[in-house]
Amino acid sequence: RDSESFQLGIAILARGTNNLQGAVVLTEVGLTSEANSLVRAALECCFALGALRSGFPLFDKLQNAHNRARRTWGRFQLDNRGVSALDKEQLDRIEKQMAETPKGERLLFEDLARRAGLTEYYETMYRPLSNFGTHLSEGSLSLLLEPSENDAEHIIMAMHGVVSTFGVFLREIDRLFPVPSLATHVESTISAFA
Repeated sequence: RDSESFQLGIAILARGTNNLQGAVVLTEVGLTSEANSLVRAALECCFALGALRSGFPLFDKLQNAHNRARRTWGRFQLDNRGVSALDKEQLDRIEKQMAETPKGERLLFEDLARRAGLTEYYETMYRPLSNFGTHLSEGSLSLLLEPSENDAEHIIMAMHGVVSTFGVFLREIDRLFPVPSLATHVESTISAFA
């Protein structure tokens, strides 16, 4: 494995464990809908790690998605000069940058999950978490209006799925590239769920 993929994998793993730690804190204080969002973000990290592990050119795809997002934002600013908070000099700079930025494409987490062999996680955890945390929906509002003792249970089940997946990646990364401080950080996060 090349060092770029390794560094990207380490960053994604660290990001995912931070998402899980945040989800734990939010669950402890009863913010289950918000915790769902972080568990969903951690699942995205699982999909990305699995896709990276399968040889998927994740770094290039992330860069393409970033370019697309920059161009979308820039196009809105340029198309709405009259309402933009940016001055003419800033808008001219954006126009120049857009001419130099490749178009890019969307990065779909469903595709990453499929490449990672985690389609079941996508369908059984990622999609439902969208309805109960990430987006404004009847499901997310019901967590506020009709709280249930099961709310935290659902989050914990999803977190266990993420943690077990991270454990697989951690063992592989540790075997290929021993990094004691990272292993300790991730293992302590994982042991919090044991």
